[in-house]
Amino acid sequence: MFVQWEHCGKLRAVSMLHRDMLCEISSTMKKLHVILHAV
Repeated sequence: MFVQWEHCGKLRAVSMLHRDMLCEISSTMKKLHVILHAV
């Protein structure tokens, strides 16, 4: 098990990373959606 504060810090870092990834993925999906509909 992690030390509690260390664990929380890691979780926070991971959640921030996930949020960035989700933003990237959603923007990419929107671009693909627009491209597909433009074709």
